[in-house]
Amino acid sequence: MANIKFYTCLLTLIIALMLQLNSRDVFGWSPEFVLGTMIVFAFYLEFIELAALTSVSALALNWQPSLNLELLLIAILPMIIFGVKKFLPWRNAINNFLAILSALLIFYGATNYAALSGYPFLFSKIVFGTLIFGGLLFQTFGYFYKPVSKMADG
Repeated sequence: MANIKFYTCLLTLIIALMLQLNSRDVFGWSPEFVLGTMIVFAFYLEFIELAALTSVSALALNWQPSLNLELLLIAILPMIIFGVKKFLPWRNAINNFLAILSALLIFYGATNYAALSGYPFLFSKIVFGTLIFGGLLFQTFGYFYKPVSKMADG
């Protein structure tokens, strides 16, 4: 059963990558589908599986020999959420929402602060799209799989 969950997550990550890359081409901007997906995976996967998928997502987003700040944050933020999720006091659905929101704020605050301050409408569209995608993904995974944490699922 664990293999099926991992391969389902891998397929979901590929879909999120394609959505993110294609929506950037179509609209000129895109929600952070990959970051939202990796945050959701932090609630459903074990550490090694999450580390493998964050490596795959970093390689797929930027196939270059150097590691930049964006890829480092995409790899580290889900790991941080994985570590602190057991200390969060709310239900996992609320924790997922807050984790995606804070990951987006940290990500854009560190890499593209101008999007936060100069273009709040565009940033709100990115946040809204990522939160909707992450919420739907979390609920879908919640229907099929139990979250890894010891907290109440939901």
